[in-house]
Amino acid sequence: ELQQLQDDILAIERELESINDDLIILVKCISNEPDITLPKQLLHKPTPAELWSKQKSIMLANSVSLAPKQTFFIKDILYVPDVRDILGNFDQEIHNSLYTRNFDVFQYKDREDEETLIICIMKMFEELDLFNACQLDRIKLYRFLKMVSKSYRRVPFHNFYHAFNVTQSLYHFLTEGGCRNIFFPNHILAAMLSALCHDLDHPGLGNRYHKLARTPLGLQYNYSNSILENHHYSVAAEVLGTTECNILASFEEEELYKLKKLMKQAILTTDLAFHSSTMKELDVHAEAIKQAHKNSDTNLDEEAIEIALFVIMSCADLSNEIREKSLSSQWAELIIQEFLAQSNLEEQNGLEPFLNKNKVVLAQEQINFIEKLCMPLYLKVADIFPGVQPSVDQMNQNADEWAELLSEHHEARIRRIGSKPNIIVNPPKKSLSTSIPVRRTTRRTRGRSLWERPQNKGALREALDIELGGKV
Repeated sequence: ELQQLQDDILAIERELESINDDLIILVKCISNEPDITLPKQLLHKPTPAELWSKQKSIMLANSVSLAPKQTFFIKDILYVPDVRDILGNFDQEIHNSLYTRNFDVFQYKDREDEETLIICIMKMFEELDLFNACQLDRIKLYRFLKMVSKSYRRVPFHNFYHAFNVTQSLYHFLTEGGCRNIFFPNHILAAMLSALCHDLDHPGLGNRYHKLARTPLGLQYNYSNSILENHHYSVAAEVLGTTECNILASFEEEELYKLKKLMKQAILTTDLAFHSSTMKELDVHAEAIKQAHKNSDTNLDEEAIEIALFVIMSCADLSNEIREKSLSSQWAELIIQEFLAQSNLEEQNGLEPFLNKNKVVLAQEQINFIEKLCMPLYLKVADIFPGVQPSVDQMNQNADEWAELLSEHHEARIRRIGSKPNIIVNPPKKSLSTSIPVRRTTRRTRGRSLWERPQNKGALREALDIELGGKV
């Protein structure tokens, strides 16, 4: 019977491969759950009409993205390693580096090693005591993470390695940054899941493109400006709703609703359109959060806890420049590469390009990114959670280095070597300044930043309630 089952699975996979399908088929691992048999519908042979209908939907989804969806087969989750044994013998050097700001994800990205990063995430969950506190099943979490990694497209920036980077930054803030002591386990679980899923199935094209080009995704979420963020959460909910990956199966209905609502809100607030309203709400609750953190008090009202979670999540999403320059500069080049690809597509479709490749100066954009977006947020958060101050210091150091590069090479242009954008620098026309204070919130920002977005008008809660529409 087992051999017949394996033959049936192989036949299905071959049929799917023949049409380059990405249909997700899930089978419970027989060795772990011996009482489960293969559902009959999985052995159903699709009709030509069904195959063409599925293929058309895939072609439509991939026609407005920088990379196709990854194909996900049964074999990707059928085998589950002995995760208890792996976690028990986890590499100590990697373990120690997970707490730091300078975890180097690129060494894994360069060799496409997602498996090690999945185990790293499971180790974070273990260290945060989420397996016990939230009654999480390790096998289901492994499958969930496997499916999440495969649900990210291989676009230049918004890929699984970025998602891992954000999750690891959040873990750093919760542990070494000391932000953990005001949250209950469910809050921490919601934050970690949100970080993992906040860019799921990102096509490499921003909200602006989907809205102007009236893409299928843009039309699907035409009630919202946060097109991608709604889609990211929708994909996350779909993965969590899969029986084999449902790590929240033990949650009561009301508890589950609250956690998923918090997840959706956290993912929505990663839309930079909510940046100003999030900062304003933080101001309202800052003193209460600060005192609670100082006294390790978890009796904060729910709104204060949520806004604390949202801003820490935002810090994690904007954490590239809290890492040493050798790491942060690689992320800077990758996001410009993705912006350039979007701009080329916009130009081809008769839309105004998001980025003018002849005028972009990477050093200037990173200064704008730090000073206009990151630094004001991080200064507020570091005032509440002093353990975040080293991140502010590193960001200032990086900004000084970008400013020094800009002062040495006042004009710059981008060229491509292969598919990777690089800066060619010209001799300086004018030195900007050599006197740069160590800590401030404004530097030499010039012109409109690539990171600026039209801001949501009104209170954060009101906007989030409209986005949620009572549904998660």
